[in-house]
This record gives sequence, structure tokens and C-alpha cells, in this order.
Amino acid sequence: SDFHSDTDFLSGKRLTEWLCPHDSDHVRPEPPEPPDWFYIFLQAGDLVELQFADGWWPVTVSDVPVAGVSFEVKSSKPEIFPGLSCTVTAPSLRPAWQWQGPDRDVCWKFLLKNGSAPCNLLHPSTPLVLFT
Repeated sequence: SDFHSDTDFLSGKRLTEWLCPHDSDHVRPEPPEPPDWFYIFLQAGDLVELQFADGWWPVTVSDVPVAGVSFEVKSSKPEIFPGLSCTVTAPSLRPAWQWQGPDRDVCWKFLLKNGSAPCNLLHPSTPLVLFT
């Protein structure tokens, strides 16, 4: 069957979600594009998101065969995608963005293990990068 979670089971039509004007205060904007240097600093153990099946899914980098180019990833949430493990290229990945809210100095952040990349706190739309 070709049933998708965004399709009405009985009619087969795609579902639409409407927001009231006041709801926009409670819906976060789309995250920004990854910084240009993001892929160079990825290493095993970093949490990222993989574009897969019309969405972004949490994965962990398990190996970096070619630095900044290809990455082996596995599901960070095996209860959602058990057994998900594959080798992907950089455009399939993005930071595991964390929304900080519109009232913060920095609206988005993500965490990486490598502590040598720059942090940028200049503008709310500029991502904050924290290293563990």
C-alpha cells in the first residue's frame, strides 16, 4: 500500500494543518543552513540529522571515511528507525539544531565533539556552536 503518515487513510488526500494567527508565536521557524565549515568538523559520536523519507531524522556519526565528504551514520533513536545504518554524503546531513526560542540572543545551537571550531554569537540568526 502507498499510505503515508501525511495522507488521510480514507480519502487518500494529503492532510493539511492550519495555524491560527496567534499560533505562529508557538511554532519555531525552519533552522538555518549549516555553516560552511560544519562538515569538516564532524567526527564519530557527533549527533546530526539525516534527510530520509521526507524528513530529518536523528542519527549519530559512527565513522568518517573521507573527512568532510562521506559519513557513516546510525540511528540515534533505534525505537524509531531500528537498524538504520548507512554511508551518506554531506548534503544528506545537517546539524542536530536545538531551538532556543525567539527571546534568546541566539535562536539556534548545535553541539559537536570537536572543540577547535569557531563559535559565533553575533546575531540571533547566526548559529551558536557548543562543543562537548
